[in-house]
Amino acid sequence: MSRHGLGDATPAAARVAGRGRRDAPGRRSALVPLGAALAGVALALAARHGLVEPTELTAVCDAAPWRDWACALRTSTVQAFTHHRLGGAALALAALASVTRWRAATLAALAAAGAAVVLYSTELGALALLLGALVGVRPGAFAGAAR
Repeated sequence: MSRHGLGDATPAAARVAGRGRRDAPGRRSALVPLGAALAGVALALAARHGLVEPTELTAVCDAAPWRDWACALRTSTVQAFTHHRLGGAALALAALASVTRWRAATLAALAAAGAAVVLYSTELGALALLLGALVGVRPGAFAGAAR
């Protein structure tokens, strides 16, 4: 038995087998929060260009905001960023994530912050994005956390 406890396996074989494997700090841990922020940005861009800005949808839905599913979805999207509600929610989630270090809260904060930046709440969204990123990319931020 070798000093690595793997029989005749070498350290390289142990890493291939998944034992003793060490990822560079921040390598993978930064990809998940980045993905959450980019998903929020992508969804917000789709909502902005597909629901909020089209002139014909605006004309129909302004007259009857809850008339059909498209107008209801457009009205809900507009209400989300009216009075910076989306940015405020993103900032609240980022504050919760910074206090609790919950992975779900961090990822939700980053997704909401990305959406807030695209959907006209740039100040609060940018602050939430910064706070969420500081929590999310910290080495070992979610180590052993099941939440």
